[in-house]
Amino acid sequence: MNQALPKRLLFLVNTLEGQVLSLLCIMLFSVVYSMEFLTSQAMFFLAGVTLFERKTSGRGLQLRKGNRDRLQTFKWNSAHALLTIPFFLAILSMAWSSDWSAGLRWIQLKLPFFVLPVIFMMLPKWNIIFLKRLLQFTLLLLTISCIPVLVHYLLNMEDINLLLSQGQHVPVPSNHIRFSMMVSIALLSGIVLIRLDAKTCSKLWKSILIGSTVFLFVMLHVLSVRTGLLLFYSSALFLILVQILQGKSKVVYLGLAVLVVGLPFIAYQTLPSFQSKINYVLWDLGKFKEGRAAQYSDSERIISLQAGLQLFKEAPLIGVGAGDLKPNLKAIYAEQFPNLKMKLPHAQFITVAATYGLLGLFLFLAMLLRPIIENRRYRYTGFLGFNLFMYLSMCVESTLDTNYGITIYLVFLLAAMQVPLGKWTTDN
Repeated sequence: MNQALPKRLLFLVNTLEGQVLSLLCIMLFSVVYSMEFLTSQAMFFLAGVTLFERKTSGRGLQLRKGNRDRLQTFKWNSAHALLTIPFFLAILSMAWSSDWSAGLRWIQLKLPFFVLPVIFMMLPKWNIIFLKRLLQFTLLLLTISCIPVLVHYLLNMEDINLLLSQGQHVPVPSNHIRFSMMVSIALLSGIVLIRLDAKTCSKLWKSILIGSTVFLFVMLHVLSVRTGLLLFYSSALFLILVQILQGKSKVVYLGLAVLVVGLPFIAYQTLPSFQSKINYVLWDLGKFKEGRAAQYSDSERIISLQAGLQLFKEAPLIGVGAGDLKPNLKAIYAEQFPNLKMKLPHAQFITVAATYGLLGLFLFLAMLLRPIIENRRYRYTGFLGFNLFMYLSMCVESTLDTNYGITIYLVFLLAAMQVPLGKWTTDN
């Protein structure tokens, strides 16, 4: 029966690389469809297949050979080791936190920062095909997921555009910000795959790549979520700038840069959902200037930043601790903004500063920068572009303070770091 299975299915089932790839894809699927339980289960199954393997003779399992040797090759200041910083910061800050119940929930949230880096320390290196398969899955997953979203929008266009003009969002399978981030990542994945595969792949796959990429570009503007749009356009401009600096077809890439800058203006004139969202943003900012922030999304974002900075000033060196972050924010909101629901600061860096102070922020920045500095990975455009994408998201969201944001960051980052440097080129 097994012999009748397709070769690729056997690869996913019988090889460690295939099993890891499958579980990473399940984690991304859970992000798109808000299945937090599935994310956690996939992570622990990933630990299981990494630690154990079938016995070569007889039934049962045994510890996988080579794990210990690979683990010992990593130094304490390696990128993988520094990725555990958020987990250990949360534990350490319990020493000056008063609310242990909230602190333990925070530690549980940060557990992937310990489990996933350690897992990938024990895994062998694979070639770039491993990463390409992950990007292909992401592209197809978001393309398929966006089709019913578009159909629902077209069938209810007038009602949804009205909701957008009131600060709401297009209905999607999960949180609209997270979904738009995944659409943006999938769109950038399509662009990267077109560069890598366009000259060697079949005509059918080339058509799928180009069609999916164009479709996701349109969908990103139909959704009109500012976070996804900001991340895509900033990353696209960065990638174009790198090509120009490398002296590659400057006229072509300068033309692309002009096109990228002009596309939002074209979208405003042609897509009603995008126009409704932009008009709402301008109206909302006007309300904030008038001092009428209640129940207006952009105004609430600004207030969340103000509350985070206020909390940071109370303990600038070591912060208030993981246990006291949310309770203290709730106290600020109850006193100063009683009509608003408490939100974490819409900036990861402010959240980290408020929680762990300047010392914690320094360690957090070291964690973020180490992967691109280590072995000069900054030479690889795609890798640098992904990290820029995540850094920008942390400027406008507390990306790494949600289970799904952590999953997005660690899955793509660790998968990319699993590719040996010799398998990359400066064009990748």
